[in-house]
Amino acid sequence: MDYFESNMNCLKENREELYKKLDNYINEHTANPTIIIESEQALDGELYLLVQKSNALHRLNSSYSPRNEAERWVEQYKFTNLNIVISLFGLGNGYFVRELAKNKGPKDIIVVYEPSVDILYHVLLYYDITDIIREKSIILTIEEINEFDFHQAFQYIVNIANINSQINCVHPGYEDLFPEQAIFFWKEIKDALIRERTNINTERYFGRRYITNGIFNLRYLKESNRLMDIKDDINTDIPAIIVAAGPSLKGSIDYLRKAKGKAYVFAVDRILDYLLDAGIEPDFIVTVDPIKPLEYFTTRTDVTIPLLCSMDSNWEVLQQHKGKKIFYSCNQFYQRIYLSQKKEPPLIFTGASVATTAFSACLFLGFKKIALVGQDLAYDGELTHAGVTALESSKKRNRSRDLYVDGIDGEKILSRTDWYQFLIWFKDAIILYPNVEVFDTKDRGAKIEGAIQMSLNNVIDKYGVENGVYNSAIYSKGSTFSEDEMKGIRKYLSDTYDELQSLKRKAKDAIKICEEQIRIYNNNFSDNHITEKNFNRISKINKFIYEQPAYHLIDAFITAEATQQISELYNFTDDEIQDKIKTYEKSIAIFNAIIEGSDFTREVFDENMEYI
Repeated sequence: MDYFESNMNCLKENREELYKKLDNYINEHTANPTIIIESEQALDGELYLLVQKSNALHRLNSSYSPRNEAERWVEQYKFTNLNIVISLFGLGNGYFVRELAKNKGPKDIIVVYEPSVDILYHVLLYYDITDIIREKSIILTIEEINEFDFHQAFQYIVNIANINSQINCVHPGYEDLFPEQAIFFWKEIKDALIRERTNINTERYFGRRYITNGIFNLRYLKESNRLMDIKDDINTDIPAIIVAAGPSLKGSIDYLRKAKGKAYVFAVDRILDYLLDAGIEPDFIVTVDPIKPLEYFTTRTDVTIPLLCSMDSNWEVLQQHKGKKIFYSCNQFYQRIYLSQKKEPPLIFTGASVATTAFSACLFLGFKKIALVGQDLAYDGELTHAGVTALESSKKRNRSRDLYVDGIDGEKILSRTDWYQFLIWFKDAIILYPNVEVFDTKDRGAKIEGAIQMSLNNVIDKYGVENGVYNSAIYSKGSTFSEDEMKGIRKYLSDTYDELQSLKRKAKDAIKICEEQIRIYNNNFSDNHITEKNFNRISKINKFIYEQPAYHLIDAFITAEATQQISELYNFTDDEIQDKIKTYEKSIAIFNAIIEGSDFTREVFDENMEYI
């Protein structure tokens, strides 16, 4: 069996999706004539790679000893932290990624981006890389084959625990060979880090509010539905129209009136009053923001249009709204409430905005045609939203967040960092759901990659159906929970109230143990039977705390109060004793956050229990 056959068989056995895509590509494509790849024998007998491109010859390994070169190269990186994410631009012939794998920790992850299928094909022919293919901690992505996996990997694996534990490296010679692909590589990493820092800042900002909203909104459970409860009542043969608050919305008002009854209209909360003032009643309202100001929802007290919301959504918005609440998502604690009554919890991937949430809801409901209205994601002069003045927009503008993106006319257009993240989200969703047609109906603004440019008028004329919307069943639908099930939920919440006190008590015990560990290590004692016993006690406490449903209620509070300590918890140096002291100091801060979170949450329960 030659190298190619054994490598491909190994791919088929361990990475079936990648194998299928690569096999199809190899069968359908010929070699790139602009790049010539060869392997020569180094002085130590190993093979090294030579690549000729644009009349320039690039040697990708040492001609003396590729293995020793890789061993020296990897010495520039430190692997002292836990849960490190290692990104490598260029697989090459495997020497460098192999050394990274040897030196990394057991829970570290390597994400490899190979920009050339031709180099990979040559390597599959002349090198044995089955050990790399089998290694589960290595994510292999190849341009033109599965490059989206590289993007997805960084969207999902970067989190608060490893954001400070990143190793980003480049295979020698690759940036010179593939400068444009290198830009993509670094941009993807930067975008992922910005996204996670934004998420962390959101948690810090909303930590307490998540608890306040969720517990207040429990009073609506009895009369509520889940998004899945209405799925069979929706006519998905017609389009869904998602109305956002971008300035371009103004030009679509007449067409939205025309769409009434021919397509489902999902309105973001901010634009509700604007639509109602124009005589347009949407079929659904969507809200997300934990502190959405009421003036950005509605001042009306008689709105009964079904509201798609989260348990974390602003309690004031849910209180102002008088109609049916349909929950589309909830955190782990509220998921357990549904599971306690043998109900599947509502859970969709919401993205970062109310419009992306509405889009996810439409995907979940099964719509195959989704039209975006007012999804500008760019400035219109000074304007940011429909229904506001340029002066209002200008006063709230933070120019440090400004950046340029591609406009639908092909020119660069001024946008913002948060809008840019939404553009990325829509692009990903369109890739992940290829059977769904997404229409961007605006005539100006940021280009949403993958969306079809079509006016709202044309979407309605082509796909709308007269009297295609029927919502009467939704208005009359029975609630998710019966009265008996609500009794079970009240018992569950009563137990949670008691659990919060147990969490507080356990956290106090853990702090005392941490303080004892610090005293021992500060006295220059190494580990002994006392430190080992204390470590086991803390491990048991941690396990107990995490297993309590109440912990998942205060999780965001803990993140908000101890963000820095959590983000640095797995950062280490070469000084083992000092590392242990700092770890226990960070742990004390986290346990104090558990105590504060437990007290705060019990107070919120006290204020709301009679309504629940």
